Formats: sequence, structure tokens, C-alpha cells
Amino acid sequence: MVDRYGGYNRVPCEIQYCYAHLLREMKDLEQEFENNVGIKSYTSQMKLHLSDAMQLRKRGLTETQYQAEAATIKSKIFELSDRQASHPAVRKWQDFFVEKSARLYQWCQNSQIPAENNYAEREIRKVVIARKMSYGSQSTEGAKTRETWTSILQTLKKREENPRGKLVKAFNKLSQTKDLDITAELFGSPKP
Repeated sequence: MVDRYGGYNRVPCEIQYCYAHLLREMKDLEQEFENNVGIKSYTSQMKLHLSDAMQLRKRGLTETQYQAEAATIKSKIFELSDRQASHPAVRKWQDFFVEKSARLYQWCQNSQIPAENNYAEREIRKVVIARKMSYGSQSTEGAKTRETWTSILQTLKKREENPRGKLVKAFNKLSQTKDLDITAELFGSPKP
């Protein structure tokens, strides 16, 4: 699940473009050409289909019902992309939805695959905001330190009921033990 950043093109797996990002692009297009009726018509329909796709998993459907609804939404996106638009900005997006179809419909195959990566983005939002508010990392070493601590803290948060207590306990033990394996102390010994 990606936001179309070019670096993901080298990842050796199937890619699903995030519909939340595409929805924002449709809103931006609509604002850029707010007086154009053709663009307004296209973006309003596409926003509806993208939103429907993102909400589909929340509807409590069986897998069969989900896949039938997903196929309907997908066909509506194809139909909207198949029309001959007169405005080049709409044609650009129509071409995108046709040419990049291999990266747009994994969510149709299984209800466990989301059409958007909002969960992942919410998970890192606090870290991104903190980085921006502190003017980023001032050095490569600072960036690596932030990266390491973020990883440690987020992992502890997911594994421990009291992540702060676990960290304090590990640091106290580290101050009293010369050769303490801090990784093992925080996360347990690796499995053989």
C-alpha cells in the first residue's frame, strides 16, 4: 500500500496505490479548475467511487458480498475512465486509472486488503509531526538516532502494557550491569 512515491517501484511485491491519496488528488484537481463543469462532473463521480472503495470493508459484508461490491465499484471506475473527456487534466487521470490498473485493484481480491493506507499513516503521524516541529534532524547521526528510538518505542508500545515502565526498568538495569544485552532486556532473547 503506497502513495505513488517512485522509490516503491523497486519493491519486489504487488503494489496497491492508496485511494485516500487519490481522493486528495481529485479534490485538488477540482479546486484547481473550480469553474470547469467537466472537471467537476468527473471529480465528483471519481471521489464517490474512491470513497465507496475505502468504506467497503467497514460494511460487514461476507467475502462473497464484498467481492461483488468491489467488482461493481471497480467497473464504475473503469467506465468513468473509459469516457472521452475533453479537458486534458481529466484525460490524464483517465489514462492513469487505465494504465496503472495493476496497482489499483488488489483490494478487490480480498476484504483483508484495504483500499487505503490510513492505518499506517495514522501510526506514523505523531513521529512525522514531531520531526517537523523540531525542524527535522539536524544531522545524519540525529536522523539515525530518531529512527532507532522511534522503532524501539513503537515496538515496545505494541508489545508491552507499560512501555515506559519497561524502558525505565531496562535503563536502571543497564546502569548496574556492565555487559547487559539491552535488546534482550527490552524485547526478550531472539529465538534460535
